[in-house]
Amino acid sequence: MKNTLTVALILAVVSSGLMATDIFVQAGDNTITSALATADAGDRLVLVEEGVYSNDPLFVYKPVTIAAYDGLANKPVVSFLWSADSAIIAGQEKTLAFTYASLTLEGLEVTMEGDSALTSGITTRILRNRAYTGVNWNFTDCLFRDASQATMSITGVLDTFLLADGSEFIDGIDFEDNDGVIVDGDTVAQMDVQGVLDTLIIDNCVFNNFLGGGPKINHAPAHGRGVYSYAQFTNNTVYNTDHHAFRLRMKDVNQGSDVSLYGRAVIDHNTFHGVGGSNKTCLDLKFLNSTSTITNTTISDVSGKAINVLNSDSVLVDYSNWYNVGDGPSNQWTDGGHNLEVDPLFTDASTGDLTLLETSPLIGAGSDSSTIGDPRWAPQAPNIDPVNTTAPQLSGTTVEGDTLNVDNGVWTDDNDDVLTFTYTWYTDSDNQGNDGTVIANATDNTYTLTNADVDLYIYAMVTADDGNGGSVGISSNYSTQVSTLGIGDEIIITEYSLSQNYPNPFNPVTEITFALPNTGDISLKVFNMVGQEVALIASGNYPAGLHTLSFNGVDLPSGIYFYTLTGAGVNVTKKMILMK
Repeated sequence: MKNTLTVALILAVVSSGLMATDIFVQAGDNTITSALATADAGDRLVLVEEGVYSNDPLFVYKPVTIAAYDGLANKPVVSFLWSADSAIIAGQEKTLAFTYASLTLEGLEVTMEGDSALTSGITTRILRNRAYTGVNWNFTDCLFRDASQATMSITGVLDTFLLADGSEFIDGIDFEDNDGVIVDGDTVAQMDVQGVLDTLIIDNCVFNNFLGGGPKINHAPAHGRGVYSYAQFTNNTVYNTDHHAFRLRMKDVNQGSDVSLYGRAVIDHNTFHGVGGSNKTCLDLKFLNSTSTITNTTISDVSGKAINVLNSDSVLVDYSNWYNVGDGPSNQWTDGGHNLEVDPLFTDASTGDLTLLETSPLIGAGSDSSTIGDPRWAPQAPNIDPVNTTAPQLSGTTVEGDTLNVDNGVWTDDNDDVLTFTYTWYTDSDNQGNDGTVIANATDNTYTLTNADVDLYIYAMVTADDGNGGSVGISSNYSTQVSTLGIGDEIIITEYSLSQNYPNPFNPVTEITFALPNTGDISLKVFNMVGQEVALIASGNYPAGLHTLSFNGVDLPSGIYFYTLTGAGVNVTKKMILMK
């Protein structure tokens, strides 16, 4: 059995008065277990590889975060090791992680995959909370799969459970940040809370194809189970389940019959379709107070009731829709006066495409003229390509060895997309665009002229990409003809200029070239990010012509710096990067 651990403590940050540390963890057997043993409260365990992290049961006694390293193409896989001495936990139960403190998971795939226990009748749970005070769960952009019973079991008290950021429950008991991917599953429950929640927040998730229905948060007075104070179910989709879409019981064991003490639920902008087999209710709600609301929600193709509210104050139902249901809302509810009973007109519900057709009556029918249902299914406005309003411009002197720069120009984007830019450099025998030739490997916003460029003209193509299929390229202006300074040659300088340092980034030495059309006093200084002068490269009277000076940053830390040329008729600044 492989038992390797590479843990590097490389980054310390101050958070809330505590020193929190990033602990870098490599894939292998029990590497997370070993990292937990070294971690302090508030630390982050950063999984740096896309491999498998197999562990005996994890015991979380201190609040920590376990997160994927930024930039990984695939989620790191955290799995059960299934060793012979650890396979059976708490009788006939296998559980990957027990929490006695708060836990945050980010960007992980977590699985119980591993042996015949999945079919042997032994209960498998991925996460189980055993604490009774001060514990929060916060899971974002994770995939949970392959547990034979509930993925998350809460036998103690969980102050807050947050499940958000585009999570998708698929293939049994899974949730995944992967909108639009539909996978069938057939396990019996998705999330079954066996303990107590003070606050439940489920936002921007998808639940589909389950025999056991959607989240079930049950109140059982004998065991103190359920949600006590606040539940939020927003921007979610539940479809093709054989049970309740969302079952919520919020009564505290100490509340008795006083409905004013019941919990508040906010259910908003959800889509429910094809749920509630065997006459099961879509939304099955109990013990809610009068501040609870169901808004901007559509329910369709339900054999039982659309909404059933029991043992509650009157719950407001408004700006919602139900269609082809056994019965509409029943019992303790108030009609807000803006509800519909119409076909939502999905694109193709049979294939899981719940995108609303352009003719859907739900479009604009919600509160504040929003669309009723999960916002991910609202028709998307067509993408509009970025528009260039000011063409990119070249700067720098056109002498062999000097560096040209191109700016991005000015762009607008009607979709408010974040634009990214790429660069392609060209040579041309004239400045008319007749025979432009791509310069190989010139893909930055700077280009250093070589001997091959002498007597040619240079220009750059700047391409703006909106990340949604819109990509537009615009050419810069042409440079002047590239020249070289040989023996007996001279170049006439007609304007002040400051070239980009080369190399850039640099470590620790770089060269800076500037051009002076006239003799005069100048200074060349280096500043840090907060405007403090850190170096004086040149000062005094310099003759007209080209000047190249070296700068050594050996005594400076890595980072971004600015160098400024000032003098009669000139004040220009450029950025450079010192990378050690």
